[in-house]
Amino acid sequence: AIGSGGTAAALEALTEKLQAAGSDISSSERKELQQQALALLSKLEPPKVAELVTRVQQAEGVRTSLFLDELLRSLQPISNKFGSPHLTRLLSALSLWAVAI
Repeated sequence: AIGSGGTAAALEALTEKLQAAGSDISSSERKELQQQALALLSKLEPPKVAELVTRVQQAEGVRTSLFLDELLRSLQPISNKFGSPHLTRLLSALSLWAVAI
């Protein structure tokens, strides 16, 4: 995981796109945002991963059951890096997502 300016800028840009994404975004826009999120996961420290997953969960137009599955598969190899506060936040966001779909 890196804390470089490039990763921070990519996270900020993605966060802005997620906040702007309504439930009516196109399929191609949704897939692009999902791929950007997945690509960032392995580059982030646990607090930022929890923040990203929370932001994705809040973006109704991006939340799908298929994407939730992909996200969980991506998180599995890095899950041992999470301390209790970040794991709690992450699991809370994932639980809300699972209930919503």
